[in-house]
Amino acid sequence: MQDPQYERVVADDGSSFRCVHRICDDLSTQHPWHFHPQFELSWVMRSRGTRYVGDCIQPYVPNEVVLYGPDLPHCSRNDTAGPDGIGAEHITVQFDLQCLGEGFLEIPEAADIKSLIEDARMAVIFAPAAHDLVGDHMRRLLALSGMARLLKLAEILEALTHLPRTKLITPEYRRNVVVDQRLIERLNQVQHYIDTRFRGVVSQAEIAQKIGMTAVAFSKFIRANTGRTFGSMVKLARITEACRLLVHTDATITNVGLDCGYQHSSHFDRHFMEMKGLSPTEYRRKMRTLGHIGAREADDWASRFAA
Repeated sequence: MQDPQYERVVADDGSSFRCVHRICDDLSTQHPWHFHPQFELSWVMRSRGTRYVGDCIQPYVPNEVVLYGPDLPHCSRNDTAGPDGIGAEHITVQFDLQCLGEGFLEIPEAADIKSLIEDARMAVIFAPAAHDLVGDHMRRLLALSGMARLLKLAEILEALTHLPRTKLITPEYRRNVVVDQRLIERLNQVQHYIDTRFRGVVSQAEIAQKIGMTAVAFSKFIRANTGRTFGSMVKLARITEACRLLVHTDATITNVGLDCGYQHSSHFDRHFMEMKGLSPTEYRRKMRTLGHIGAREADDWASRFAA
């Protein structure tokens, strides 16, 4: 495989961690080979295919629950989509240990969770009963806020400590995981620039200068580490926000395009069709028919691999 892409994980609004419900047709485009400094708990609701994590390659089936440790490259490749056109559906929670509180793992009551967290640095898959034990809790996590949300995460982790688990990668692989922090800082600078500017004018020359690169070096740097051009990163940010507005608001198609940096509706429609295979109107109708208003979905996921 190619070098893993860095995923920039941003906590949900008003929360110290991220919980997302994802639906997509093809994980090969929505779920590239990537890593991030957060732990990740993933419940596969629908989908079967092949899981890649570190030096482990194995088939996966619906209702598996896996906990990935920080900085572990991983991805999934699903088989053909079902008759409803949905190839994969899962709930993922991404969190830093800090969200549980400084010193949390050192208190006696957290001994079992500490053991689980240490094992997760090798990535662990839980016994088949896991989805029965924590599936409903993970669904509820999507709707909770405040302290109830954090307590639910702790409850899920505690429940998982009672299940048999199997490590997925070898100790040798774990020891060889090295993260280039300078590279990550630069990529985060680029993504922050896009996130704060995509509704207006975005200048590749300006951000290249900000991170101390020539235009040519910057272009090579972005493509090598994200698999994209800078222009496609901007387009992805705009269309990702458009998807969110189409699903979660009643704004007109024209206003959605304007809010996402498109001055001409024809330009917006063309880019949207290129990325989603549907017109903005068709996309809104499809997502609302699926009944996933209020839940973050696959398009939000894809955007984070531009950083």
